[in-house]
Amino acid sequence: MAIVNNDDQLPRGGPGPVPGDPAIPVLLSLALRSYGRAIRTALSAAGMDDLPGSGSWIVGQLARSPATISELARPLATTKQATSRLAETLADRGYLAAERDSKDRRLVRLHLTTRGRRAAEVVAQAVDGQDAALAGADASSLRRALRVLAGLGGPIDS
Repeated sequence: MAIVNNDDQLPRGGPGPVPGDPAIPVLLSLALRSYGRAIRTALSAAGMDDLPGSGSWIVGQLARSPATISELARPLATTKQATSRLAETLADRGYLAAERDSKDRRLVRLHLTTRGRRAAEVVAQAVDGQDAALAGADASSLRRALRVLAGLGGPIDS
């Protein structure tokens, strides 16, 4: 049973919901599932169905630049221990490797392997495909609105 937004009597700063439309949290959840399905399907087709769910986010981040466990844990809103376990799994499956930082030997930086870079490409293509479905929508306004919602819990790390 879908949750519907029945609070269309409340004053709003913009147009209100259409009665019977799903509430925004439901729409966000369904949109996230849609992206997840597209990513899992693409990874499976590429022979990478062993990449854990949050692993797609990590390979995406590491495609931008190497990072430490702490740098990855913060935006994921998980503990360093949980992120470390996920990184270990990704390393065991050949997606990433770890190296000591050349400037600060106490730090361990994670970086993508060849397989990890390929996974990041597959994930990016799947996301681009889902983004293309927004072609008729004002994607930049949607992105700004989602950043505002995401920022309610603290600063936004992108």
